[in-house]
Amino acid sequence: MNFTVINLKHKEEMKNPNSTTFSYTERAFVALLLKLLKKTSIGQASVTCRVAALRRLRDGDAVGVDAICTYRNDSAMPPFDKVKIYGEIVNQTWGFTKIVPYQVEKTSLYVNGYHEPAFEPPTLTPSAMPSTTQFPAMASFTINYTITNLMYKQGMGVLHSKVFNSTRGTVNLLMRQLLKKSSIGPQFLRCDVTAFRSMNNGQETAVDNVCTYWKNSTTAPLNEKRVYHDLLNHTNGFTEMRPYKLDQDSLFVNDYHESPHQPTFVPTTPTKPTSEDFTVNFTVTNLKYKSQMANPSSSTFRFTDKVIVSLMSSIMKQTSIGPTFMSCNVTALRSMDGGKATAVDSVCTHRTNSTTPRFDRAEVHRGLTNATDGFTKMGLYTLDWASLRVDGFPESPSSVHVTPASTTPRTPTIGYLTINCTFTNLPYTRDLGTRGSRKFNSTEKVMQYYMNPILKNTSIGSTFIECHVENFRAAQTGNGVTMNALCSYRKDLLPTPLDRAKVHREMSDMTNGGRKMGRYNMQENSLRVNGYPPSSTTRSKSPSASDGLAYELNFTIINENLTNSDPSSPEYKQLMASIGRRLNQLFNESDIRNGFRICNVTGLRFGSVIVDCKCFFNPEKNVTRDLVEKTFNEETQNATSQWLGSRFQLKGVTVRALEPDIEPVTHSPALSSKKKSFALKFTITNLAYVVPLRNPKTKIFQSTKHDVESKLNQLFQNSILGPQFLGCSVEDFRPTTQVNETGVDSNCRFALDDGSRDVDKGLVYNVFKNLTSQGSSLGEYTLDKNSLHVSGYPSELTPVTPTKELPFWVIILICLSVLLGFILLFLLCFLIAFCLRRKAGKYQVQQNILGTYYPHLDMRKVH
Repeated sequence: MNFTVINLKHKEEMKNPNSTTFSYTERAFVALLLKLLKKTSIGQASVTCRVAALRRLRDGDAVGVDAICTYRNDSAMPPFDKVKIYGEIVNQTWGFTKIVPYQVEKTSLYVNGYHEPAFEPPTLTPSAMPSTTQFPAMASFTINYTITNLMYKQGMGVLHSKVFNSTRGTVNLLMRQLLKKSSIGPQFLRCDVTAFRSMNNGQETAVDNVCTYWKNSTTAPLNEKRVYHDLLNHTNGFTEMRPYKLDQDSLFVNDYHESPHQPTFVPTTPTKPTSEDFTVNFTVTNLKYKSQMANPSSSTFRFTDKVIVSLMSSIMKQTSIGPTFMSCNVTALRSMDGGKATAVDSVCTHRTNSTTPRFDRAEVHRGLTNATDGFTKMGLYTLDWASLRVDGFPESPSSVHVTPASTTPRTPTIGYLTINCTFTNLPYTRDLGTRGSRKFNSTEKVMQYYMNPILKNTSIGSTFIECHVENFRAAQTGNGVTMNALCSYRKDLLPTPLDRAKVHREMSDMTNGGRKMGRYNMQENSLRVNGYPPSSTTRSKSPSASDGLAYELNFTIINENLTNSDPSSPEYKQLMASIGRRLNQLFNESDIRNGFRICNVTGLRFGSVIVDCKCFFNPEKNVTRDLVEKTFNEETQNATSQWLGSRFQLKGVTVRALEPDIEPVTHSPALSSKKKSFALKFTITNLAYVVPLRNPKTKIFQSTKHDVESKLNQLFQNSILGPQFLGCSVEDFRPTTQVNETGVDSNCRFALDDGSRDVDKGLVYNVFKNLTSQGSSLGEYTLDKNSLHVSGYPSELTPVTPTKELPFWVIILICLSVLLGFILLFLLCFLIAFCLRRKAGKYQVQQNILGTYYPHLDMRKVH
């Protein structure tokens, strides 16, 4: 069931089936749908429903609901009648306008694909509803024409692409408005574009439409001639459909066509181009089969179908039927090789007429083979070269005529080269230096947009694969940005070894002498290709100084498996890039960072992943093999084992010296002779302290330690202390007075080079505070502003005694106690005064001048 709710706004969380918003909305719709279906003819068949998707419609003002309902189908149940169910749902929902509390679009209901227009159906009770449809039947007709001011784009031939969808929406709207004014306007339902075709070498675009209308016993048969003339009258002789200009001789309505200039003799009606289908079958070897792929309605099938159709359409356009190719559709996905591979069955369509050559399946097969490197690769998929069948051709693999290079797939060898340059009009920011940030990703795409076409036009263009930016750094001179990029190419397809001087010369010619790349100004003489040309300081030294020290590292990753050994596969390249980033980060944060240049992963082998890589160092720094091995082991060793970053667990590390393939990227200063460490302590307020954080061997400790260390390293690397920063290590996590907080004890190291600034605890304190919003945030962690201390600073100068405010109820209790004390004291004083007064009233004495006293009972007192 599919329908549209118009009084429910779409939220971003509704796209995620695992979100709380999706779950609550699904629960509400399921309850309403079950209530409706229980009153239908299948109400007694144990119906269950679930929502498959909530789609964004009308810029988020409406929600499209896709639901799948299941019912028990046994021998006692009549056959499922979707027309009858449709009518019963409409009757219960006021003509399908309201499913309380939701308002629904009247014409949006589909039941198993069945749909009716917005007319008032007769009110029938479920029992009186006939099993066969009494509603008007739908009929369709085709409309074909050419738009002369719409240039054909590559994406128009790919169903559901952005270009196809946007153009289809505009054309559908314009054609719908025209047909509503025509003679079939009252019965007209909709028009939909089925294909866009290239005409006149891409200068024009042909449009194929399928339109539907209601047809019943009271309506007259479709009059193609009348509809044809209606369209002519509303488009100024079929010359314009604003904003589009039309070819007045291109209109066909169900094969009906008239010449714009009527001759004196009876014209022969030209035949509208027809279409012809053919099958394409093949096997994808790196796509594991899933059980959901057997269901064409499942999201897995639809997603796979969309990707494969897009790839096939772009490849078909490169074959002999490219100009007449229309579309492809996947009909089935089948399990192969025990589910390790997936077989694809598809049906493709091309246009045929009297001028097009006869379809040659062998020629199409040959074209597909040539366009996919011997039918071994199609986009991100690797293919079984012997599995391709085009309309059943070939009947056996032996009948395929291919060159020996195609029948014996060679193992691709990937080569790498470094590109380094400095841009003077690109300001450096902290986000730009943070790999994975939005600023970094967007700038990397811009650089790829400029660099990739340049390298494709060099001597390695035919073997070039792609470029990735490794990092952006603040330029050593000026306010610009230095970009370090790593580019890959097919080494096995290069006829001669890479000539870096030639590539540098070609890139310089295409960047205005190395001064301009796109909209960015380049610092003169900053372009380096594999370290060529060497810097002026390097060239002034002996020849051996221009050669980098190279060491080969080999180690085994024991917690990962290599699933695909093809170097061009996405899994292989992603794993290589991930290992390479961690290796470069490891040496950049080590004590030999100033002598380090770059590490390149050269290969991965099967098993627990065996890694081969080459690392290059400045020869002036005297970085020995033993020092490289010792540094690598120290930086990867934790309490129990060796880890590269927080992902890869290692064993069996070997280091050996070899001749380098590339030259240094930049000239680095001398290795520091001294280093200085500072104890950095702070409190994270949004990280609850748990018992496992006491034990350095636990996974929680290790993962939290790596996360905090990476954020500290990134912070100082992007600061003014970056050139002197060596690295930070977390020593301990400690509890605080609050259970939802965790204290961090870390140690940060800085190099003291000759002539460099002195690093003291006050400077480290201020740098950390300035880059963490006054000590309040470190990445996603929030910090206690008063908890920051760098080797005792600032507590030694301004000791802070923590004060703890009393709870309000304690203050109220103290006030009441004081008040009660005053009341008791007052009562005590009153009682004492009262007692003394009563005691004084029992005796009355008098005193004469002689000092004689008489009691009040003495009779002399009367006289």
